[in-house]
Amino acid sequence: MISAPIRVLVVDDHTLFRRGLISLLADMDDLQVVGEASDGGEALKLVKKLNPDIVLLDINMPVMDGIQTVEALRKMDTPPKIVMFTISQHGDDLISAIRLGADGYLLKNIEPEDLRKALIRVARGEGALSPEVTGVVLKALARQTKTTCKQPISERELEVLNCL
Repeated sequence: MISAPIRVLVVDDHTLFRRGLISLLADMDDLQVVGEASDGGEALKLVKKLNPDIVLLDINMPVMDGIQTVEALRKMDTPPKIVMFTISQHGDDLISAIRLGADGYLLKNIEPEDLRKALIRVARGEGALSPEVTGVVLKALARQTKTTCKQPISERELEVLNCL
């Protein structure tokens, strides 16, 4: 069990949504909002300053979007956990975020209690996905398995193949 509140940085370009989310999270005893940002560039500065446990991050933002921000956060010496929090169910966004190292991908239609539980799971080192996007992940993995060669053919193997 996590004893101290989980420190969260909220990153979303829509001020009204961001402030509403912060207000909602403030009512949850096991979460503590330590800062807010309206784009990825601001988020990177705040992560260095505030050292949050989790960055709750939108994808579609001006200046520096969520995908670019995930990539930059993962290059830090001690990166925080990253949970994408978005309306985007687009497969490219989802797969890019996961490949770059997002620890979770949650849709904004989530119930408050489910959001709380998901953030706690991520803080514990588990992943979190909204049920609506799991099919996209499974299909992407299946497609990758079918089309990706496990190991490239060596020059010698290619010579043998040509001889045959």
